[in-house]
Amino acid sequence: MIPSKLNDKNFQKPWHAQIFAITVSLSENKVFEWCEFSDFLAHEIKMDNNQTRNGSDDYFYSWVKALEKLLIKKKITSFTRMVEIKNLWSSAFLNTPHGKPVKIGDI
Repeated sequence: MIPSKLNDKNFQKPWHAQIFAITVSLSENKVFEWCEFSDFLAHEIKMDNNQTRNGSDDYFYSWVKALEKLLIKKKITSFTRMVEIKNLWSSAFLNTPHGKPVKIGDI
């Protein structure tokens, strides 16, 4: 279960809210339990060992790594597939004119 105190938090950047929402949705749809994710996140934060952690990007970079590792462990995706999608995203982003929506294509 997701702690209710998280409902009162604000996000510093849109992508922070987006990755949070993706994670919540996956948990609510029983892809994994919230406690599984929180264990992965705690481990990732410990492994990152960032002494200057500011609770913004550095925290959510740990969040993304934890989510990726959990999805691989649960065999929802593979490392190779994530790299492929990241490359498709990067290419689409870099080749999309400013102000236009980024379209990755059929993935």
